[in-house]
Amino acid sequence: ATTTMASNATPTTAYRFVDLQDLTDPVEAYKLLEELTEREKAIDNDLQSLVSTDADMYATLNDFHMTLPSQLRPLNTQSKELATTINITCTIAENVSRKVRDLDNAQARLKETTKKVDDIIDLKKCVDVVKKSMEIEDYETAASYIQKYLMLNMNRALIEGVSYDSLRSSEQQLKSVVQEKLETALRKDVPQDIIRFCKLYAPLGMKDTGLETYCNYLRRICSTQSDVFYTQLLYSFGKFNPGGQKMEVITSVVAVTKVFEWVAMIIEEQIPIVRSHFGSSCCIDMIKHIVEQGGIHASRIIDCFLEHNNVQRKLEMVTMDRGRMVDVRDRDPSLLAPILNDMTGICKAGEFYARFIKKKILAVNAFLEAEKSPPPQTINKSQNVNKMKASVGTQQPQQQQPQ
Repeated sequence: ATTTMASNATPTTAYRFVDLQDLTDPVEAYKLLEELTEREKAIDNDLQSLVSTDADMYATLNDFHMTLPSQLRPLNTQSKELATTINITCTIAENVSRKVRDLDNAQARLKETTKKVDDIIDLKKCVDVVKKSMEIEDYETAASYIQKYLMLNMNRALIEGVSYDSLRSSEQQLKSVVQEKLETALRKDVPQDIIRFCKLYAPLGMKDTGLETYCNYLRRICSTQSDVFYTQLLYSFGKFNPGGQKMEVITSVVAVTKVFEWVAMIIEEQIPIVRSHFGSSCCIDMIKHIVEQGGIHASRIIDCFLEHNNVQRKLEMVTMDRGRMVDVRDRDPSLLAPILNDMTGICKAGEFYARFIKKKILAVNAFLEAEKSPPPQTINKSQNVNKMKASVGTQQPQQQQPQ
């Protein structure tokens, strides 16, 4: 109220003070005096009201000051009791947590000890099972228990009492038997036994060796039949005498196509077998081996075709004639037509073959993606095809310029 009064009085008083400088009329002076007297009375009333309110406020503050300690003292006591309770609870919680950690560590040690005991029991069982399986030639069961023993990877000092040397001896004996049986199967060409003993290399910790051996066997199959096609081509060219025995007469295109078809059939049949016994990731290795072997025999047939038809010499003659602007009537184009047809047929067969290989690789990659396995190394599927194209002149090879 004082602030409001002061803000109202200040401009009026200032205004009246300015008016007093020019005030000459007694009536106006008297009127102004009455106005100031009334305002002074109003100010006195306001001050009196403030003084009475101030007294009440001091009385209230005094009462609050007297009653506050008695009200806060219990609260302070209760706060201290609560803090003490919280500290005790925290201490109990820490002790419980420490005991829980100790129990977890004890449980982990107990599990580890139990696992070691179970492993020792399994190792003892391995010795007996492997020995009995070897006696009845159940090599698959023996290999599975040897694999279990290899996966345990226990300290020799820990398993000394369960005949560590016996397990090692059984492992070496099984490896020797598997290798001997595999060599016999390869020599007698028994496919069932070959795949049986090749896949036993995996549980014995030699998966790569088993896969390599099996792929070499497939390469041998590829070579055996491809050699037949090559021999038939030589017979067709009059470069092989079968001793009075008649053979099928084939062209170079037919020979190359048969090699590619034979390779494709092997890959088609072996993908599910290799995937089942060695895993999807090994299918690419198998395809790579067979493709390389097929490329070797395809190159032999192409070289035979080039040599028999003297293709290189004829290509050089055509190139020289073009450079010397020789009259085409001096050459008979019909002599090159059969050779060009065979070149086209060989390249076409190579293109179909490359598409097939690509299709199979994509199928294997789909298996690996479904199994969330890492992708294998890719195969240069067009390498052999490009080589054949360059050999027969459909791709421009690097040649020396004629002198």
